[in-house]
Amino acid sequence: IPEDTHSFQKETLKILGITKSSYISSENFQHIRATSLIATSHPNPNPSIIPKWIFNYLRESFLEKSENLKKNYIYVSRGDSVNSRRLLNEDMLIDALKPIGFEIYTLSELSFSEQVSLFSQAKIIVGVHGAGFANLTFASKGTVVYELFSEQYQPNMYESISRLGELDYNKIVCKADNSENNAQKSDLYISEDN
Repeated sequence: IPEDTHSFQKETLKILGITKSSYISSENFQHIRATSLIATSHPNPNPSIIPKWIFNYLRESFLEKSENLKKNYIYVSRGDSVNSRRLLNEDMLIDALKPIGFEIYTLSELSFSEQVSLFSQAKIIVGVHGAGFANLTFASKGTVVYELFSEQYQPNMYESISRLGELDYNKIVCKADNSENNAQKSDLYISEDN
């Protein structure tokens, strides 16, 4: 594994029964020889098409082993993102959500198991498009999802996951901050009309 493997990646390996003693450092061992090698690649080059077997495998592998965080209404903040897809007027949205019972989470502050639990027990999930929404895989059937996008970048991989999980998915398109040349990284503003 790479030396810069993130803690959530190590946590998922541990949950799957792959211990530290099984790791081979890609920095210390750049070439290896093996009598047998099993390698995988993503089964579909289009990330918006998620095979049902992957969805089911992830739920079966991690859902029962997650922490117990009983939260109903969650807003997923990208406030820790240093360079992409930040909601520039996030305070306005948070001020509207908190009085109706929403709790605010920055996923990088949670373990993988805590994230699985958070999404699995939520009734409503709101947030800006980002990798943390892959946790929609663990949401319960009927969970309401509001995914915010800039008008310049609207991929549909989490809508696809929502269909697999039979979630109540809703897309909210927001005004893009045009100071960024890369549409994928464009920050955004939500208006009161959204």
